[in-house]
Amino acid sequence: MKLKGSSIRTRLIRLTSLISAISLLIVFTVLFIYEVVSYRNATIREMNVLGNILAANSTAALAFEDADVAQEIISAVKAERLVTTAILFKADGSILASFIGDTTVTEIPSTPHNNGFEIGSGKVEGFVPVTIGDKRLGTLYLRRSTEDIEQRLMLYALIAGSVIVVSFVLAYLLSSRLERAISDPLIALSEISVQVSERRDYSVRATNPADGEVGQLKDAFNAMLSTIEIQNKEIQKYNQHLEFEIDERTRAYRREKEFAEVVVNSSLVLIAVFNTEMRLIGYNDKCEEEFGLTREQVLGKKFDEVMPQVKDSLTYNSIVRALEGEFVHNPQYRSAVTGDFYESFMRPLKNETGEIYAALMTAHNINGFVVSTAELQKRNADLEQFAYVASHDLQEPLRKVILFTDRLAEELTEKNEAVTRYIEKIENAARRMSNLIRDVLAYSRLSQPEKSHVPTDLNEVVMQVRTDLELVIEEKGAVINSDHLPVIFGNALQLHQLFANLISNALKFCDRRPVLQITSAITANSEMTEAGLPLPGNYVKIQVIDNGVGFDQQYAEKIFTLFQRLHQDKKYAGTGIGLALCKKIVNNHGGRIGAESTVGKGSTFTILLPSEAT
Repeated sequence: MKLKGSSIRTRLIRLTSLISAISLLIVFTVLFIYEVVSYRNATIREMNVLGNILAANSTAALAFEDADVAQEIISAVKAERLVTTAILFKADGSILASFIGDTTVTEIPSTPHNNGFEIGSGKVEGFVPVTIGDKRLGTLYLRRSTEDIEQRLMLYALIAGSVIVVSFVLAYLLSSRLERAISDPLIALSEISVQVSERRDYSVRATNPADGEVGQLKDAFNAMLSTIEIQNKEIQKYNQHLEFEIDERTRAYRREKEFAEVVVNSSLVLIAVFNTEMRLIGYNDKCEEEFGLTREQVLGKKFDEVMPQVKDSLTYNSIVRALEGEFVHNPQYRSAVTGDFYESFMRPLKNETGEIYAALMTAHNINGFVVSTAELQKRNADLEQFAYVASHDLQEPLRKVILFTDRLAEELTEKNEAVTRYIEKIENAARRMSNLIRDVLAYSRLSQPEKSHVPTDLNEVVMQVRTDLELVIEEKGAVINSDHLPVIFGNALQLHQLFANLISNALKFCDRRPVLQITSAITANSEMTEAGLPLPGNYVKIQVIDNGVGFDQQYAEKIFTLFQRLHQDKKYAGTGIGLALCKKIVNNHGGRIGAESTVGKGSTFTILLPSEAT
């Protein structure tokens, strides 16, 4: 019986009828089985009774082997219409007498079998022993037809089928009337739900009277509609607000995107984006101008397809490295496409999960800068040569001034105090100018960083400086303590001058017994970041700590400029170039120098230098 797709009314009728029919079928089936079993058992009992009676009457005939009497006895079964066969076997298994009422029976046993009766296909047959006391005289065989059983069962089945059909019809008629009490309210609810679904009208309500669970369903359905109506109004209101926000955000996103495109395309820097397959997915106006290829010509295509010259170039390999997660900076290289010099940066782009999906390249043309740098280097070399020649030529007349001043002082026969004082001033001024020219020459030589950097043991450098300043150290009774210093990659002569200037300043600018402490330690990343140094690599921090006169901390940067002297007292003589030389030397080594001081309490000079231990 098909229920799927039918109306609830049809389903209720069919379901009620089906349940009634199945119930009756089960009852009749049980009764049918009981009837069959009962009738079979009763038939076997009847056959046993009949067999025992005939066996008892046949004892004398078997004892005397009287065939006529035996035939007369077993022929009595013909009174039973359904008993079709009777055979009396002697003790040796031969037949003494027989009765065959049905000539169609062909399967007649020739010898006796096991005692008892069995029901087979259309028959009940069995063997009954004929005995006197304990002596068995023979065996009686009886066979009966089951025609009456089959007719009875057919009649029973016909009655059962008729009752089931009549009951099914009555159940159908009754259920078709009773189902309206259930189906009508449900159909009304269904029609209202269809109306709500099609029209989106949540103001309708179910009004059909109903009680019990159907009434509760109606009330719950109306309550649900009320809740949905309220929520629908809120959702509509929220949707309107959401649509407004989406429109606003879309417009804002469009404006931001357009602004970003304007900024990128207005940039004087070349900007290009490559996906993981090395295909160009971003390309600004500056790239079009620089390389002479439009976006339509390059976007979506592989880098080496649109610009075959870049295959295996520095730029191509740098993009590959960026797609592998590395930040790449190329300070200067010549482009294989344009032939100009560029500086470029390659940065990996990652999504929310940290997966690299593209690489960003930014670059700018430094061709003019490279040319200018070459010209500037040539001019600096010329200027350095001029400074050297000028300094050398200026030293000669100064030496003569000092020489002739000494001779003039020696040849004065009469010691005139004023003349002597003037001669001393001339000599001091000449010597100071000579020192100044020497320091200026030394500073100019540091304008071009030395390329001959080698592993340099700073312990040996400090030891040589102490030897050079041995007389001053002994004269002032100075104490110099030094940690074990590292080996760094640098210029030994410049590093010697660095420590010589710092230590001699500490000895000079001290109005008590000088005490110096030189320390060394590996720096933390935070210190390198604060000093403006790149993070990769190892750096060593060296500090020269003295107990001198110190200076005001506001001049901590000013002291490293040329000709800057904070102490004008004549007892602290100097040219104002020493600390500027120190800064130049540290810069030439890729490091940083700074100072901290308090007036009257000494100073601490901190030097950060790249460490290349051997």
